[in-house]
Amino acid sequence: LTGEDPNDFVAPEGPAPAQAEAPAPAPAPVIDSDDEDDEFVPSIPILSTEPPRDIPMPANSPEASESDGPGTAGKDPFVFKLGEATGDEVIEDYDLGDDTLRFDDVLGAGEDAIAALEKVVDVTEEGDDVVITRTDGKGTIRIEGIAEAGEFDSVQDLANATTLEINA
Repeated sequence: LTGEDPNDFVAPEGPAPAQAEAPAPAPAPVIDSDDEDDEFVPSIPILSTEPPRDIPMPANSPEASESDGPGTAGKDPFVFKLGEATGDEVIEDYDLGDDTLRFDDVLGAGEDAIAALEKVVDVTEEGDDVVITRTDGKGTIRIEGIAEAGEFDSVQDLANATTLEINA
C-alpha cells in the first residue's frame, strides 16, 4: 500500500506464503458382517444411555415459556407421560401456588379428566411428602414437602391444591 490512494495496492515480492492444509477427515467406523463383535467407538462422547426425563421441563422449551427454570422462582411445569415408563421421580422444589403438574397419555381424559387419571394413579401421603404411584407399577412421583398444606389421598385433592393438566 503506498498510502496515497486506498485502492493502490502493491503486492509483496517473492513467492506466496504457504497455505496450511486442512486435516484429513476421520475415517468412518467399519462394521462388517462377520460373526465377531466389532466395537463401535463414536466420534462424539455419549453421555448417558438413559432416555431423557420430562422432569422438570427445560426453561427454554416452548411449553415452559412462563417458567424461569426449575429450582427458581416462577412457574415450573412438571410433565409425566403415562404412555412411557417414568421410573421413580422426586420433585424437591414444587410450589403449589405457581407450579403445574401435567399428565399426558391419560386414556379418557377428554371426558372426565380427574376420573380418568384416578384410574391410572394412586395419591398418598408419606410424612410431609405426597406420593403419586402409577397403578401399572411403572413408576412413582414423590413431591417433597407439600403434604403439610392439606390432606392428599386422591387426584381431586391434588386438583384442589395446585394446577393439574390432564391430556389424552
